[in-house]
Amino acid sequence: MKFHHYLVFIFTLAILRPFTTFLHEMGHAIPALLYTKEGVTIYIGSYGDPKKSLRFRLGRLEIFFKYNPLLWSYGLCVREQIDISINKGIIIILMGPLTSLIIGAFCLYIGVFGSHSDSITFITMMIAISSLLDCYHNSIPDAEPITLHNGKQVHNDGQQLKLLLNYRNLPVEYDKSVEYYNNKKFEKSGELLKKMIQSGTRRDFIYRLAVSSYLQIKEYDKADEINKDFIKKYKKKLTSVDHYNNGLIKSHKGNIEGSIIDYTESLKLDANNVYSLNNRGYAYNLSGRYEEAIKDFDKAIKLEDSFAYALNNRGLSKIKLGEFENGFTDIEKSLELDSKNSYFYMNLGIYYFDTQDYHKALENFNIAFKLDKDTYLLTEHIEKVKQKLNFLG
Repeated sequence: MKFHHYLVFIFTLAILRPFTTFLHEMGHAIPALLYTKEGVTIYIGSYGDPKKSLRFRLGRLEIFFKYNPLLWSYGLCVREQIDISINKGIIIILMGPLTSLIIGAFCLYIGVFGSHSDSITFITMMIAISSLLDCYHNSIPDAEPITLHNGKQVHNDGQQLKLLLNYRNLPVEYDKSVEYYNNKKFEKSGELLKKMIQSGTRRDFIYRLAVSSYLQIKEYDKADEINKDFIKKYKKKLTSVDHYNNGLIKSHKGNIEGSIIDYTESLKLDANNVYSLNNRGYAYNLSGRYEEAIKDFDKAIKLEDSFAYALNNRGLSKIKLGEFENGFTDIEKSLELDSKNSYFYMNLGIYYFDTQDYHKALENFNIAFKLDKDTYLLTEHIEKVKQKLNFLG
């Protein structure tokens, strides 16, 4: 084959890749629309980033195409409704690779047997190659997770199918615990999952869901108990999220330096995990390492500019470095994004405390307490400002 033939082959395949990628994602989207009552979103050219994209909406289906067509060789399909049966979940996942396989097989047949036109044969063969590549790439289970734009991680179709097939062999209590979790009845889901673990049903995803259940309701001792057992059994399979959870537990139990180590391990596995960046920055704040904290917050905000917690915490770092005006601006911006953030009012209280306006400091600490009395170190700040007011008389 001559050199220019190679160029034509590569160029044609590059043009057709977005087309077969879109059909693959539609293979997921159509059954998702049929099996659920909520919205379904397709992203072409990103793993969940709607910015700098062409947007189309057809009923409950929303589609985003990145402006840059060079990115269109990969995509993502997301359904809003989570609480569906395992069998329906299997069908939704399976239909992506199956759609690619059907299209690839059909075009291969046309290319080999169904056309006397060299042009049609060439194009159908290119579609066949691209579709079969999609099928192969997505069907082979890959334990390495894909990091989405929001920092969360998912697996490819093959790995998701493997996990869902494993779920089918679980006791009925698992489905009930997932139902509790999806309905935000985290105490019930945690207790049910804990009983399953104690009775011998010990899968990594059961541990993870149990830990997450207890973290949602700030039951850090219970989360720690299950998490320690999980780490012993699955130490070599820990993900970025697992290290994040371990760091979160340690920080709330007062082990700040230990939490920094875990957040760092999390970021080694996923450098764009905005939650680990924010929490490590927060731990740096608690350790007085404000310059290092700002670096983490800057990166988190660059990845997700609407991340209120990172803005709020960066504001605190700046205040502690004496940059009161810039710090106050960051904290105000975070309030615009999340008006019910107790940490906003606590950090604002710290701002007023450090600028010696103790009455306003106490006022903001009390607002934070009303929003969430368990806000980390809030009671210590309230006691500290009360002592200062009593001393001043």
